[in-house]
Amino acid sequence: MSRVRARVPVVIDLVGLAIFALAQVVAFLPSHGNGWIWVAVGGGTAVGAGLAALSHRRRWSPAITALAAVVVWFLLGGLLAMPNSNNAYVVPTLRTLHGLAVGPVTAWRDMLTIAPPLDTTWNLMTIPLLIALVSGLAGYTIARRSKLPSLAWLPGLFGVLLGFLLGTAPFVRTSPAVGLGLLAAVLIWTTMQRSRARSLVRTASAAACRRWSAGRWCRPAAG
Repeated sequence: MSRVRARVPVVIDLVGLAIFALAQVVAFLPSHGNGWIWVAVGGGTAVGAGLAALSHRRRWSPAITALAAVVVWFLLGGLLAMPNSNNAYVVPTLRTLHGLAVGPVTAWRDMLTIAPPLDTTWNLMTIPLLIALVSGLAGYTIARRSKLPSLAWLPGLFGVLLGFLLGTAPFVRTSPAVGLGLLAAVLIWTTMQRSRARSLVRTASAAACRRWSAGRWCRPAAG
């Protein structure tokens, strides 16, 4: 089973994650402006998916994966969400680490009280980054390691909904188009995931029949 799964291309899952990342960017554009939000959401999704791929390859437990996500948050969070507070935009400072530590707790409130565009004001970009990183990590993990890979779109959709809630009123005019696009993406992604699952079951059943030498009725029974 693991060898069959390893031969399945991951491009389907990566394209699905990219589509939901794009929708998250569109959701946050009215509040954050057309600037660094692309770096924060795109980079957060890529980092989350990459970490999930490494966790899958190394067979890390959920606890180790979560710890690695925290380490990555403080190492790369400044570059992706608070570049102005870093030394040479890369090396985190104490101000950067403090902003990353309190951002997930306080930036939600500040986003609702400060007039847009927020851009890279203080640590307010940590919220889109956190949403993108978690949805990328969770989406790829569900797609590649869970027993329900057809639900890999749920974290990304939740991230888009948070963008709706934290965004501004002008986004309401574009929400129907975004919703229809995401609906099509969910249907296509789910169909491909289910096709993959059926292929895995058929291959495993055929292998079991050959191993057990169960005769000509084994495969119809397994089907």
